[in-house]
Amino acid sequence: MKKKKFSFLIGIICILTLTVNAAAEYVYVNCDALNVRVSPNTSCGVVSTLPGGTGLEVIYADNGWYNIRMANGVTGFVSANYVSTAPVAASVGVQAAQTVQKYIGHSYSYGASGPNSFDCSGLTSYVYRQHGVSLPRSSGSQGSSGVYVAKTNLAAGDLVFFSNRGDRKINHVGIYVGDNKFVHAATSRRGVVMDNLTSSYYVNHYVTARRVV
Repeated sequence: MKKKKFSFLIGIICILTLTVNAAAEYVYVNCDALNVRVSPNTSCGVVSTLPGGTGLEVIYADNGWYNIRMANGVTGFVSANYVSTAPVAASVGVQAAQTVQKYIGHSYSYGASGPNSFDCSGLTSYVYRQHGVSLPRSSGSQGSSGVYVAKTNLAAGDLVFFSNRGDRKINHVGIYVGDNKFVHAATSRRGVVMDNLTSSYYVNHYVTARRVV
């Protein structure tokens, strides 16, 4: 009797193991930018904003919302209206936001446009050229490209502009990559870096944003 009971328990353990190891279900962001919320309601706080094409592990689905887990392990809720069960190709803007991050750590040099060294507009024009988009060479001219985007509606790949002199005349540009972060060729000391739009310096020197694709 004891041997039979032992075999039964082993059988249960095997079944549980198979359940835990089952492949996870994923959904994919099918819009330019999607808010991940604290609770399944559009009036709830935003945990993160994700670019199109991002894959999200599904924990459960309920009443038009998915409870999901992001790549960093943080969970939240997304509306089923803005995700797809099939992989979605990333937009050109998202691709540019991914590409620019490859150059973090490269050096800054005034007038340089890559591939080893950049100034601010040299970096943005070089990155977008890789994705078939031609931008003017100077930050001031790039500030007239594409269409205006409100700071509250930024999506990955948008160009963000600053006035380092504080006179609101554009003389610096970077590429927004999501979660209030942008990548830019900052200074000869710092090189190409990622910074946060919420830091006091960039809040005070921010001018505008443009979407070029």
